[in-house]
Amino acid sequence: MTAETLEEFKGHLADNYSIFKIRWDGRRPLYENPEAKCIEIPFPKAAGEFAHLATRLPTLSPMDAAEWDGGALVYTDWGIWDQSASLAGYQMVERIRSTFGEHRPFNVATVNRFRADEQPLLANFILAALIYGWDAYYFPNYGGCFAHISHDEWCCIVTESNEDFKNVAEPHLKDPDGGCRVLENWPSPRPALNPL
Repeated sequence: MTAETLEEFKGHLADNYSIFKIRWDGRRPLYENPEAKCIEIPFPKAAGEFAHLATRLPTLSPMDAAEWDGGALVYTDWGIWDQSASLAGYQMVERIRSTFGEHRPFNVATVNRFRADEQPLLANFILAALIYGWDAYYFPNYGGCFAHISHDEWCCIVTESNEDFKNVAEPHLKDPDGGCRVLENWPSPRPALNPL
């Protein structure tokens, strides 16, 4: 696991635009392709379901389920709800990162990169976003999709093209008990949300 600043990560996306095709617009990533779509993944209703979502979210595609190759989790907003509860989350993330030699504060290095053998560690960082009500984006180490977790208790998978949607999102929609639904208007899947 390594950490970096958001500006460093934006530079990585820009340097690798041919792979990721993501433009960072203000406070959120966007695909410029008009085929970009989003599916909403139901937010857990019970505490015991948070771990399931946190471990499932990195496996966005069938390829990931078979052979996950690492990715990055970017925290973009925190401390929105209970500040004292968030402090516990900041300290947890900082302490875990310190075991990897990363000693910068949570709010300085908000991007966390994970190697192919660190998927359980990534799940812990996703779990922190879910529990503490932080906004976060997950980017696999390949292009075509990313996931968003909102402090307003919803999350989604965003795909860049119809082909990516078919490969990544459609399998989630086939599960009748999964509760996923297509949202055509990313980046603002919830009408009540104001643009950042």
